[in-house]
Formats: sequence, C-alpha cells, structure tokens
Amino acid sequence: MEKTPKFRPQLALVAGSGLRLLQRYLIVILIPLWMILACQAPSGALFPLPRLPGSWSTLWEPKAFLIVLAWCFLQAGLYLLPLGKVGEGPPMPNGVKLKYNLNGVQAFVITTGLMAYLWYAGVNLAYVYQHYLQLMIAAYTIGLIFCFLLYVKSFAAPIEELVPNANTGKAVLIVIVCVISWSTVVI
Repeated sequence: MEKTPKFRPQLALVAGSGLRLLQRYLIVILIPLWMILACQAPSGALFPLPRLPGSWSTLWEPKAFLIVLAWCFLQAGLYLLPLGKVGEGPPMPNGVKLKYNLNGVQAFVITTGLMAYLWYAGVNLAYVYQHYLQLMIAAYTIGLIFCFLLYVKSFAAPIEELVPNANTGKAVLIVIVCVISWSTVVI
C-alpha cells in the first residue's frame, strides 16, 4: 500500500506576531526616508514631520523606474549564471527539495566590477544620490507589482508545490511583507 503525503495547511509563525514585527520593520524602513526629508528641509528639524518635496508627480520618474527594473533584471541574470555551489532547500510536502544557486559573492564581485567600469566610462553614478527618493518609489512600485504577481500565481500552483510555512492566512500581511522585503533587497 502506497502512502501519499498528507498536506495539512498550517499557519506560519508570522501570522500570530506578524503585525507587531511588521510595525517594527516599517519603522526601520521609514526612518531613513524621514531623515532624508528632514535634511532637505530648510530648517533641518525632525518635528513637525517634513513634507514630501513637491508633488507626487515629481517623485515618479520613468527613468528611475527603468533603472530599478534594469537593476532587477541584472541581478536575476547574475543569479541564473552557473557560478558557485548549488544548495538544496527544505523538503516540500511532496518530498521535492528546491535547488538554489549560492553565487551571491560572485554576483557581488561582477556587480562591483560593472559599477567600476561604468564609473571609468564616465557614466554619471551620482544619479543614485540625486534621485534617491524617485528610486525608492520605483523600488516599492516594482515590489508591489512583483508581490501581486506572485500572490496571483500561487492560486494556479498545485497545493503540494506550495511551502506550508509561508501560509500566514492573511492576504494583506503577505502582500505587505513581500513588498517590504522585495523593495529592501532592491534598495
């Protein structure tokens, strides 16, 4: 008699304390933005809370969006390179272990070399400093889009291919944590 693994959806540990962790994590993410805005204010004071410079239309820049998107594609391409070791993840409910490329150091060296080459070629790398807020908004936007696509795709995947520990039972919490995680990685 062949046994088939039973899949019991269980809620991850994030579901219970997720909102408290999320509040702390949001504070860590928003403090640098608050400091940048305070430094750009004429008075330089932290209180009252500084307003965003200009309107929302000045914070959205298509060039910044394309730069962040190109950066994401570059890092995804570097991840796919067959450099470094291949590690296995924890077993899934169906017994399959996912394989991951462990080539972060090689990707870092290649990225650093590329930045050095761009600087040597005369590309204005100060754009990152001059348009930091636009790049942050673009990173959060790409994170939101990526998170939404992953969430929708999870409904099309067979139940045995889903990681049970990723289930928090709260759709909004999943999306918020994914956006914060993704945009933090990009920034």
